[in-house]
Amino acid sequence: MRKKFRLSPSYRRKTVIQTQIPPKTRLVEATCKECGKRVSFNVEEKPRDQYPFSFIYYHGKPVHALISYIDRNYAVRSSEIIREFGGQVTTPVEKITKKCIVTGDWGVGKTSFIRRILKDTFDEEYNPTVSQSVTSCVFVLPNKTSLDVEFWDTAGQHENFKDDPTWWTFASSADAVIIIGDVTKPSTFKIMGEIIDDLKKFVKKNAVFLGIANKTDRIKDRKVQPIDLLEFETQYEIPFYDLSVKDGDDLDELLNNLILELGKA
Repeated sequence: MRKKFRLSPSYRRKTVIQTQIPPKTRLVEATCKECGKRVSFNVEEKPRDQYPFSFIYYHGKPVHALISYIDRNYAVRSSEIIREFGGQVTTPVEKITKKCIVTGDWGVGKTSFIRRILKDTFDEEYNPTVSQSVTSCVFVLPNKTSLDVEFWDTAGQHENFKDDPTWWTFASSADAVIIIGDVTKPSTFKIMGEIIDDLKKFVKKNAVFLGIANKTDRIKDRKVQPIDLLEFETQYEIPFYDLSVKDGDDLDELLNNLILELGKA
């Protein structure tokens, strides 16, 4: 009688081991400001709760820990260095906090703008903000200063709270003001002059003012064109950024300029 051939238990165990699919990664490059070395590393692509997120790359002797802050497009927004002395890693980073008011007419995308910065998400459903709220995001400047920006989301229309002394007390300590308009509603840009004039009476003299022309993704409904923004820049004496909070396009340029300006103040 022919003997049956059986696999050994150890061999069977080996054959059931499934090959894991390696995670998808992006190659990111940065320069160490301490030693000048150009380093590159792979960063796993996955959903993240906040942008920019940090990634640490150790190199050199003594060890330099290059902490790179990476934006939603996997580009290095800023970096800092921590050093290892006697087996301990220390960081010489100074931390400062700045307050940024996000304002504008109702429905222009104030809350969506802040959510896009912090969580890189967008909610299609419109839920009006009923009270002031504050959220913060940490950035790192080239001089190794850690910059904690508090984004203050204002509720409703400007005319509803401009006579509220409590609101002006809150606004007086603002370091930056971002005013948002909806390119499908020219009326949202017309009230910007009033908002700017009122805020400049209360905020710090060196406060940074930036304008946003939001909802550029709605091409067919657009009524405020890029050429109009040049007129607004002259009229209101602030720079304007043409972007879509929904798509997240061109957001990094605005953020970079905001952070650099806040770092000077």
